[in-house]
Amino acid sequence: MKMNIKKIHHLKFSISSGNGPVEPDQGKGLNFKLSINIAVLLMGILFLLLAFFIFLIFSYGKLNSQLVLNQALSKENQQLKIYNSKVKELEQELREYRLFAHQVAQIAGVKFPVDKDSLKNIRTEKLSLLNIKDTVSQLKTQKIPIFSTIPSGLPLQGKIVKNYSLNSGTKKEHSGIDISARIGTEIKATADGLIDFVGKDKKYGNLIIINHENGYKTYYCSCSKIFVKQGDRVKRGEVVALSGRTGRPTPHLHYEIRKDDIPLVPDEYIN
Repeated sequence: MKMNIKKIHHLKFSISSGNGPVEPDQGKGLNFKLSINIAVLLMGILFLLLAFFIFLIFSYGKLNSQLVLNQALSKENQQLKIYNSKVKELEQELREYRLFAHQVAQIAGVKFPVDKDSLKNIRTEKLSLLNIKDTVSQLKTQKIPIFSTIPSGLPLQGKIVKNYSLNSGTKKEHSGIDISARIGTEIKATADGLIDFVGKDKKYGNLIIINHENGYKTYYCSCSKIFVKQGDRVKRGEVVALSGRTGRPTPHLHYEIRKDDIPLVPDEYIN
């Protein structure tokens, strides 16, 4: 009987209160769990959006810096092209001035010095070089003997079939020019000088070397007949030999100009 009273009392206590019946709150725990999950999900989404935004900022900054760098490189490349063009123009002018100065020095029989000051002042020396050129022209008209000892023109009339060339990977060195001519064509001295050598050479065949006594020497090779002997003095235009045929299927003359025993490009002397 006591047990029944206690159960009834407990039932009353659990379903009633001072103001009326109270329903048990069974949904609060579930709602709280759902709120946490949504918050975590939202935080994750926000984190991903933030990371993506940071990535975009970083990528944009990197792309922008690369674009700026490319523009700077393009501008610098354009400036280098302009600079290179100006350098080539200056090199061409310098080459022309040096060639003329070298020719003047050779005419005077002196070596042409090269120093930094002359290179820096090459523009200021232009007028003085032009004055020298005028003086040289006047000297040439006066037929001063020094000019007669500098090789000039071709030793015979004919077609140049092989030009001067330096030793390279594809071509062998050719230290003079080959002039095609019929056998027996007259070979003339290209400047006044002393016959330094007459004889047969393994490389050049029948050879004449004229020493012009100013550092210049001229070589006349592959001769068929020789009219001079060692120690003779010759004048420009004097016939020294006849052309022949050596080493090539067609008759020709191999002609060289040397200065201090160094083979020179004969073009400027021929022209």
